[in-house]
Amino acid sequence: MRERRLSLQQCSQCSYTRFPASELCPECWSRNAVWCDVEPTGTIWSYTVYERALHPELKDAVPYTVAFIELAAGPVIPGRILCDEDSTPTIGDRVTGLFTDIDEEFTMLEWAPRQ
Repeated sequence: MRERRLSLQQCSQCSYTRFPASELCPECWSRNAVWCDVEPTGTIWSYTVYERALHPELKDAVPYTVAFIELAAGPVIPGRILCDEDSTPTIGDRVTGLFTDIDEEFTMLEWAPRQ
């Protein structure tokens, strides 16, 4: 994330892109995989609004929205949706990933509605 790119494992045998990373491909059981950069774009698959911070860095963001994002590349990954207090995301909304530096060592991938 620090390099501002989203990399996922892709099976060298059947080309299945997977998240989370694993030793075996869940589609063909191959042990051969490569890391591929994928576009940080997708659609909201599901979401919830957190009323308390699950991490100290998010205490000032309460309430905040966390969603499962179905990437254009296929896998579904979790992430925080950046939206103002008056807007509500909708399942199926298209989003784009933004890389946010939390501190000098940690960068988080967050999601914003596509313009």
